[in-house]
Amino acid sequence: MRKWLFLVLLAPCSAQADTHIYVEYIVRQERVSPQPQIVRPRISHHFVLHDGGAVSSVSQSSGKYSDKSERSTQLGKDQFKVVDQRTLSRTWSMGAQQRKLTITTQGKSCTARLDITGSPEFRALSTDLNQMAVYRNTQVESITCRIE
Repeated sequence: MRKWLFLVLLAPCSAQADTHIYVEYIVRQERVSPQPQIVRPRISHHFVLHDGGAVSSVSQSSGKYSDKSERSTQLGKDQFKVVDQRTLSRTWSMGAQQRKLTITTQGKSCTARLDITGSPEFRALSTDLNQMAVYRNTQVESITCRIE
């Protein structure tokens, strides 16, 4: 029931049947190996809420070898959850870290929060080096959200 309320609340935000939510953030993290340095990847998510409770997403990480992934599912399944009438969340893992992106709507605007839990150190693909790397001490530097 909550997923339908979420869609009803977002429907007036767009003249189209689909609602588009864009979230972009920059994280600051230390690449431990290879080539130790502080990196600041820019990550963007484009979520499309469709009639009937379907959701599509495209996620992209910046870098010389940018990484892009696409998925579709139903709200309430897999990584996409409806928290309440105005809030949607997506959870995923980055190695030993868990990340939870929470999007809260208010009319035609939204806010986003990224919570990072688990180990401070994790392995992931480096979009600068195109190989696995070890990172630690990830912190969100900035985050924006918009609805179209």
